[in-house]
Amino acid sequence: MNEKTQFSADEIRETYDQMQAVARLVSMVDLAAARAVLESMHFVDSVMPITDPTGWMKLSKTAPAHQQFASAFVRFRTVLEEFRPEVNDE
Repeated sequence: MNEKTQFSADEIRETYDQMQAVARLVSMVDLAAARAVLESMHFVDSVMPITDPTGWMKLSKTAPAHQQFASAFVRFRTVLEEFRPEVNDE
């Protein structure tokens, strides 16, 4: 057992395999479509307070978390694009 990580070599390998599986799934999401989702969130954030203040009050409580998730997803997906041949070849 590795003293630094407290995980065995097998656990580390298994975790890395799981990370690669997630990367393969995320790579299937069209990057332009993911960016469009994020852009639409920003649009809703700027327009909805004016067009539907009551709806915005309800949505505004969770909107930042959704935007943060979408932004992180787009960043992750963008990084995967750089490694696309490696992710898809294994």
